[in-house]
Amino acid sequence: MSEEKPYIDFNMNLIDELKERYENNLVFIAEGLPCGVNFNSPKQIREVLGKRLDITAENVKIEALERYRDLYDHDSDAFDFMNGLVLFLKTKYTLNNYINCILKHNENGRVYLRHERGEWLLPNKRPLTESPEIRECITASHIPKRRRTNYGRN
Repeated sequence: MSEEKPYIDFNMNLIDELKERYENNLVFIAEGLPCGVNFNSPKQIREVLGKRLDITAENVKIEALERYRDLYDHDSDAFDFMNGLVLFLKTKYTLNNYINCILKHNENGRVYLRHERGEWLLPNKRPLTESPEIRECITASHIPKRRRTNYGRN
């Protein structure tokens, strides 16, 4: 007797709408950020941080940028800039790592999960999303509770 492989079913029409909304949000957020900077380029982000805020960032990970952002007064231009940048990167991250993954790996709306390090993950090895917007697109799922399986073993 073989057990059904773990999966999540999505309403793909809702996922398509969500993708469009996230893409529109990226454009809207980018319009509020300095012109002439490609915010998809970590190098250009580090350069603008150095020029505008005298920040020498080793990387442009969201967690690090949030720490810098929180150093500024909430009514300051620096805070607004950093907050916009963090919002842009979070939106881009969700779009690339969750929404696009669902679109790429779905089979008639079903995305099969992989098992690694004791966790069920999306096919791109990202943890299952906690995003309410994405969770609203879920129509069904079959995810076994914590127990040992052969899934994901090499």
